[in-house]
Amino acid sequence: MKNPFSKLNRWCIAAGLSATCLAAPFTASAEPNIGDILKEQARRELNKEYDRKNDRDRDRDFDRDHSRDRRNSDDRYRDSTDAAVQRALSRRGYYDGPADGSLGSSSRRAISRYQRDNGLQVTGTVTPGLLRALRI
Repeated sequence: MKNPFSKLNRWCIAAGLSATCLAAPFTASAEPNIGDILKEQARRELNKEYDRKNDRDRDRDFDRDHSRDRRNSDDRYRDSTDAAVQRALSRRGYYDGPADGSLGSSSRRAISRYQRDNGLQVTGTVTPGLLRALRI
């Protein structure tokens, strides 16, 4: 008795598509259509490429969003530190403006006066030495 799969197997192996052909249901009356098989493979490859592109886009968006979050959290930390410096200078009588975390010219002048009066290097900016001296 002749094996009905032999012609199909020979065709699939010759085309290099044995796994695809053998996985498809076999019908004795229909020969495998190479066009349909190639279309299906092309569709799968396009879907893989589409998925890879979406993964790259999703990773890029994730990185962009999280770097923005890190930048904003650094800004919030700096603003809160600057506001704490303003409050500390205000308690010591060096600063009389609002403790809003924005270091304007009056804040810089107050920092410079405090640094000069306490033997710190005068920079007019928030430095680790200033934070230690103010105990912040």
